Amino acid sequence: MQQQQLLLSRVQSVVFWAVVAKAAWSVYRAILEGTLVKRVAATAVKVVPPAAIKALIDKELASVFKKIHGDGDASAALTVPARGLGGRAVVARLEELRTPYSDKTRGGVYRDPNSEVCETQNRAFELYNCSNALYTFAFPAVRKFEAETIAAAVDMVGGGTAESPSDEGSPRRKPPAINRRKTVAIYASAPTFSHGVVDDIVGLGNLAASLGIGLRVDNCLGGVLLSFGEGAPPFDFEIPGVTSMSVDLHKYGNASKGASVVAFRNARLRRRSYLPSGGGGGDGGGLYVTPTLQGSRNGAIIAQAWATLMHYGQDGYRDVAAEIKAAFAKALEIVRDTEDIDVLGTPDAAAIVPIVAGEGLKKTGITIYQVAAEMEAPRGWSAFTGPNPPVYSICVGQARAKPGVLEAWGNDLRAAISHLKTNTIGTTTTTTTTTATAAIIYGAASAVPEDVLNAVGRSSGPTSTSPLP
Repeated sequence: MQQQQLLLSRVQSVVFWAVVAKAAWSVYRAILEGTLVKRVAATAVKVVPPAAIKALIDKELASVFKKIHGDGDASAALTVPARGLGGRAVVARLEELRTPYSDKTRGGVYRDPNSEVCETQNRAFELYNCSNALYTFAFPAVRKFEAETIAAAVDMVGGGTAESPSDEGSPRRKPPAINRRKTVAIYASAPTFSHGVVDDIVGLGNLAASLGIGLRVDNCLGGVLLSFGEGAPPFDFEIPGVTSMSVDLHKYGNASKGASVVAFRNARLRRRSYLPSGGGGGDGGGLYVTPTLQGSRNGAIIAQAWATLMHYGQDGYRDVAAEIKAAFAKALEIVRDTEDIDVLGTPDAAAIVPIVAGEGLKKTGITIYQVAAEMEAPRGWSAFTGPNPPVYSICVGQARAKPGVLEAWGNDLRAAISHLKTNTIGTTTTTTTTTATAAIIYGAASAVPEDVLNAVGRSSGPTSTSPLP
């Protein structure tokens, strides 16, 4: 019981404190596992004065701000310098501030930064940095690159046009019973980010077609990988009911960030995404049409995306998919051979390894969120988590496919679980405050009303975008 009180005393979070402070151990466990219903959390919000909620929000954000900024940055540039530094000095500063790449913390970068394709991309950036995709006649090469990149992406997913086997344990979306009058479209994932499963796109497509509504398939993570890998369930425009798809080239297509395609089944749907402005509106400049929400767009992002597709070719992407699939199988084996944790269901995409607490871990009261926090904070492995059910997932890319990386991850995973079991069960010693607090916040987030989460999210923006001199 001392351990529970110690954990509770360290929670500094919006409504979680109100819920926890007034609840028994059974309710605390429900929060920690992410199973507390929203109704309970909503009730807790109502009994806490707004000023108290704001104070708790401010205190939690201050803690995050401190983690990001430390004691401040004496070199922070809060204004444009009175005198220019010159190129050589600026480049030196860029190199000084650059964080060394690590196979542990990829931060959403899927390729090896020292690879040949990165050299190709760097050259594309250099050649097309001073360009604007909005002006097609001034920069015809950029227009060509964009058109061909879109066409190639659409071809990967079974045609259409474009704008810029079931497992009981897997949280796979299946055709629901829906009210047609209240439904404008259906959304599905191929695959889901936290679990790596492809929804029943065939069933959802049939449902959408029968109701005469659209089916949007989020293929952002699966883009390229599912198209060139083997064994994926049906997910693309070959299914008649699919009307639009999103395909990220900057994930497993290995392009630099900022390259993604929205594809439509036909030109009629595509035209609805254009943004025309005429009659002298806006700045009074007459007709203005852009195919995206953006106006001016740097052509270098487009050029490097095109260059990346040309660099790999279909044979190269098949090789990448096979390499990642082998690493994915190794990661699954590591998890299945580790006591106290399990793989959630059977992931369809050879990319996401979803890890859940096994029966042994559940009996100790330790959650999978604590395991994730222990892997991230002291041991340096980037991690992401999700609810329903609580899961710690890793994304297998080319960096983690390198020799020895997954073995090192597996060793740290076993050590993290052992450390938690040794230092949290029946003692007053816990992991770091960050680990304990993060575990509760991760688990309780699904129970908090959306308006409260939105308020916290909007308040958290300045923590990373405001400098601290």
